[in-house]
Amino acid sequence: MIRELSFWNRVSFILFLLTASLSTITLAQNYNADSIFTEARKIAFQGDYAKAIELCHEILKNKPEYDEVALFMARVYGWDKQYGKAAGEARKLIDKQLKNKEAWQALIDFAIWAEKPDSAISIIDSALIFFPEDSIFFYKKAELYFNKGDYTKSKEIIHELLTLYPDHQKAKELLQKIKRETANKILSPDYYFHLFNTPFQWRLQIVTLDYGFKIRKGTYFAGISMGDLRIDQDHPAWQKPAFQFKLELYPRINEKQYAFVNYSYGINGIFPRHRFGLEFHQQLSKSFEISAGLRYLIFPYTDNVNKAIIYTASVTYQKNQYWFNLRPYFSKTRYGYGQSVAFEMRKFLNSDDRFATLYAGIGNNP
Repeated sequence: MIRELSFWNRVSFILFLLTASLSTITLAQNYNADSIFTEARKIAFQGDYAKAIELCHEILKNKPEYDEVALFMARVYGWDKQYGKAAGEARKLIDKQLKNKEAWQALIDFAIWAEKPDSAISIIDSALIFFPEDSIFFYKKAELYFNKGDYTKSKEIIHELLTLYPDHQKAKELLQKIKRETANKILSPDYYFHLFNTPFQWRLQIVTLDYGFKIRKGTYFAGISMGDLRIDQDHPAWQKPAFQFKLELYPRINEKQYAFVNYSYGINGIFPRHRFGLEFHQQLSKSFEISAGLRYLIFPYTDNVNKAIIYTASVTYQKNQYWFNLRPYFSKTRYGYGQSVAFEMRKFLNSDDRFATLYAGIGNNP
């Protein structure tokens, strides 16, 4: 009897040791996977996407059920602009669990980042089957239609969203943007003040009033400017107010291209007598735009007529509420060549129509 008990005690003890060992191994594996995942996240946020993806693959090889790692790896592929692989990983997670909301969101983001808005809208429609009242998907869809210029469809989706969530602040703000974009008439007053001390003291003030309207094919403005110049030397032509009448056209060629066409007529010496402008704009992505064009100016000075051709180009970048523009100028006049460069930064305040501007320039051009 004693021997029998002793035998079973030994068996129980051995089983206990085996169970404890297996538990320890499992805990060690979990700990190692989590530690590697933490390291992968750290490396990815530092910009080493290839190494982070490699670590994620290592984890998933040993723990294929670790969906959080799989989703993060898909995101890293997206950050690395490998949108096809990113979408493939996200779709694997959706196939495994159709109501994986984070995977749907990632798949939508990858289509947006790849600049495929129609694909993103199609994915959102599929996601809404499983999340029929989700505010995130509704808002993304409305925003995509807004960016495509389909304000009617965007407004319909926003109204549906606000019916479900009346206090959705972003939806209300987007609706206000649509109202501004679809407004047929625009009235824009501006005031400019310039103070110079070289080669002599002078102060220039310009007040401008523009009236414009929008149609589907572009935006068109007519305006008047009044300028007042005060200097410390006698110059009769510049001691009285000057006026300029202008017409500006922004015809849209297609979804990513538009033109700038301008003609102005000036009275008195501050403004050129005639000013012609032509420029072509090309949108490269959602954030980048480039342009190239020229300005042709005719200044009447006493019995002489001074003409100037100014060639210009620009690179524009917009990120969230910030807008940056770099524009060089190259000119040719009867006196020779000139060049200058200007930099402008805008910080939008609540809407696209309200912003603060920082402007800096250097060089010499008419």
